This record gives sequence, structure tokens and C-alpha cells, in this order.
Amino acid sequence: MTHTAHCPRTVTSSDPVLNALSYTRAVSIEDREDKVTASAALQKLQTLLESDRVTEPTRDALRARLLEPAPQRAFFTEPEFALLEVVSSRLIPQFHSSLAAQVDARLSKGEGKGWRFDSLPPDGEMYQLGLRGLEALAQTQHGASFTELPVLEMDALLLMVQCGEVSGGVWETLPAARFFEELLTELTELHYSHPFAQLEIDYTGFADAHGWQQVGLNNPRDSELGR
Repeated sequence: MTHTAHCPRTVTSSDPVLNALSYTRAVSIEDREDKVTASAALQKLQTLLESDRVTEPTRDALRARLLEPAPQRAFFTEPEFALLEVVSSRLIPQFHSSLAAQVDARLSKGEGKGWRFDSLPPDGEMYQLGLRGLEALAQTQHGASFTELPVLEMDALLLMVQCGEVSGGVWETLPAARFFEELLTELTELHYSHPFAQLEIDYTGFADAHGWQQVGLNNPRDSELGR
């Protein structure tokens, strides 16, 4: 089966919509536009963790994620890791943890999902090839390292990879759109596994406690209304 990339629009560095999306991300919870303070966020999270909407195993897992230090780089080279840090920050705003460090930790332990697309190499090799291809693309298009580019040009290159509009070099053997899909999927899963990210989207409960009992439209739980 041929993989069809989800390509939202044609790449152009002068695209006003792409330009509007290429803002500088906030890097701490104190800087968010809605003015949520770190202390208020922690209090809200503590209230959720102490409620009966969270089971003991889930509570332990979330508390561990809050307390665990960022893993030390162990798999990627220093330039690869720096590039993945920048790429991940462009794809998902981060204010609570390093997604690149979590990817690095997983790969260093040889952990995985137990399967992969037959068009892709093992995860570690896939990441290294994809990062190498992205760096080569930046050098070819702009004569500079990806990490040194303005954010608009970074985003335009990422969109080219997402749309599979790259060729030559590693992209002759690594399907660009599939690589981007796998990259974004893992970063998204890691981001929303963190309690602060769940708090950011007002996620207020977990199915392992009571299950989903109110599944109809316009029928929110009291906890979703702040009661």
C-alpha cells in the first residue's frame, strides 16, 4: 500500500499563514498567555491526583513523571541531539520536559513498540537518517545548519519533509512523509503523557477509574465544569 502524506498546504517561505504559525513558542508555564502560574497549575494538578478520578497506579505514574529528572543524552551524538531538540520544539511547544531527551532515553534502552512499517529501518537508524537528511536539506536550501535558521525557514523545511517533497541523499531510501509521521506521533505521545500537558488541555479524569459513563453530546461531567 502506498503511503499518502497528509500535506496541509504548498510550501512557500512567503506564505502568510505559515508565517503566522511561525511564532516563538513559550518555554515556561509562567509565560503562557492565559497567565496560569506555576503554583496554581500545581495546585490544580494536585487536586486531580488526590481525587477518585485517578487510580493508584495512574497516580503513581503521573507523580513519577513530575519528579523524574531529564534523562542524560546516551544514544544520539551531540549534534544529532541538538537538532532533535530544535525540531521537537518547532513541532510541539514545550515548557515542562525535553521530548528529545525522552526519545534518546528510549532508543538507548532499545525499547520500541514491537513492530515497525516495513518501509522504515529500526527506530534508532530511522531517527539518525531522518535528522541527517533534514540537516542536509537545510545546507542545500539555505547554506546553513538547520539549528541556525530563522524559525520560518525551519518550519518550511519541516513541511517539505511532512509532504514528502524532498529527494536525494537519505530520502532515496527513507520515505520522508512516513519518517515525519513517526516522529510527530512519538513526540505527541510523549508530550501528552506528562501531567502538565494534560492540565494544559483541561484533561480532568482517566478512564481507568470509573470508565466513560457520559458519552453523549453536551453532557459534560461535573469535573469538566470545575465542580
